[in-house]
Amino acid sequence: MNDAGKSNILCFGDSITEGIGACPMDTMSFPAQLQRMLGERYTVLNMGASGMTLQKEGDYPYYKDLRYEQSFSCRPDIVIIMIGTNDSKLQNRNKDRYRAELCEIIERFLGLDTHPRVIIASCCAAFSDIDTINDTFLAGDLRSAQSEAAALYGLQFADVYAYTEHHPEWFCDGIHPANSGYEKLARFFYDIISGTSE
Repeated sequence: MNDAGKSNILCFGDSITEGIGACPMDTMSFPAQLQRMLGERYTVLNMGASGMTLQKEGDYPYYKDLRYEQSFSCRPDIVIIMIGTNDSKLQNRNKDRYRAELCEIIERFLGLDTHPRVIIASCCAAFSDIDTINDTFLAGDLRSAQSEAAALYGLQFADVYAYTEHHPEWFCDGIHPANSGYEKLARFFYDIISGTSE
């Protein structure tokens, strides 16, 4: 909890967390909409970085971005990790390496002195193969790596893939949600954080 008595919620991810496709992005991304839903008791921090992979050997690794280190220094009370869409690209597909590096990130968050609640989310379904993003890999190998990592540390697994897979109308380009899709994601995480999800 920060000095103002609020809980910090850190959203750690790629372009879908950053809000690409939202208009305007700063108010219609899912973290921004989640902030409005949760109200003044929470501060929602958007650390989404467009185009990034979780894997350090990916084509655009997130660990090289300034927001990566900032994520560990902002004293989060709750962490939502939803990153991997770019890891499904042809040149980046490696389930075992992804899972191992996700575990490294989990351990780093769990080692913070705020002892945050960490939520591992699968990626959104993909309705386009832009830049060789692959829905089959997202649904299979990547989602199993994410759920396995969550189970290993006793963390909550939030199955965003299952939530989105039958809703292409939520997306503006088949990969990134439109404003209404971001509202659906915000509601999904609101229900988890507030304890109202089934």
